Amino acid sequence: GIHLDSTYGLLPEASVRMRDVMLDGDRFGTNLGIGVPYRQYLFDESPQFQWVHGQFGLSYRFPTVARILAPIIETSVAVSDDAREAVSPGSYYVLRTSGFVDLALLLPPFTFRAGAGVRYSLLFDRTEPDVPDPNVRPEIFRYGLRLTAEYQFSPEIQRRDLRSSLAMSHFLALDDETRFFYEARFTGQWAPHVSSHDFLIRSDGICLLGDVTVIDEVPLSGDSQRATFGGRYWVRQALTLELAGRFGVWQDYIKLGIFNDFSIFGDIRDGGNLFAMAEGFGPSIHFLLFEQVAFDLFYAFGFSGEDFEDFDHNLSFSLHLAF
Repeated sequence: GIHLDSTYGLLPEASVRMRDVMLDGDRFGTNLGIGVPYRQYLFDESPQFQWVHGQFGLSYRFPTVARILAPIIETSVAVSDDAREAVSPGSYYVLRTSGFVDLALLLPPFTFRAGAGVRYSLLFDRTEPDVPDPNVRPEIFRYGLRLTAEYQFSPEIQRRDLRSSLAMSHFLALDDETRFFYEARFTGQWAPHVSSHDFLIRSDGICLLGDVTVIDEVPLSGDSQRATFGGRYWVRQALTLELAGRFGVWQDYIKLGIFNDFSIFGDIRDGGNLFAMAEGFGPSIHFLLFEQVAFDLFYAFGFSGEDFEDFDHNLSFSLHLAF
């Protein structure tokens, strides 16, 4: 698939899933994503190549034991320019790697995984700003436990992007100096359908506690907050809620929609973690191409800041396999 990312620009992604690769009943997966700073190539008079993001991941699931248990090995590596002026006035890069060994309990439509692993992050090629950020630490190595759970409420729905589901994950870790770190994430979607019309209630949340650094912080904008606000909000705690309707013009092939995204989060830009809110809304249009490919186009109008006095607007889209 491909979508617009508030930090990395145009982000094409591809994944491959295979079975019976080495053993009967096993599963192998790989994914690759590359960021393209399209604004630079469109608007700069003499654009030059610039690396903004690249990610590669591998996973292997061993054949199931007693039809419900399966060991899983996962690893990933990413190199990104997060483009945060508070960290560096110029370009800088963050290497993020991870490796986990999990045991999965497979009880469709419920999946539960528990395991252990490591994360290593390295910040490099950075220019020190005039006012150093005390939360910047160039190298982090953590090891810990991870728990994930996912439930598909409507596995009978053929379109994967319109299924009702709930997923959550927890990562509890220490670093080499026994500093504590905790990360919790969840995402949920309820998607009732009336004839060819779709109604979506979607929410995402994140909570980072303990020894949190700038490498751990994440952008506020995403699937449930399409207003990007110029990429200025990076968060440690955030909760977003999207309400959307998509109304069929021509069966499932063309739909017109409207969406409203609301976020509450901790604003850390001034060194604190102040309660803040952001609102994004706008129209959308949705296509089903070649009976397989979903193309979703959004235009977001966003308000943020104290009394919502800051206004932004931006285009957002995604292109992905629907089935």
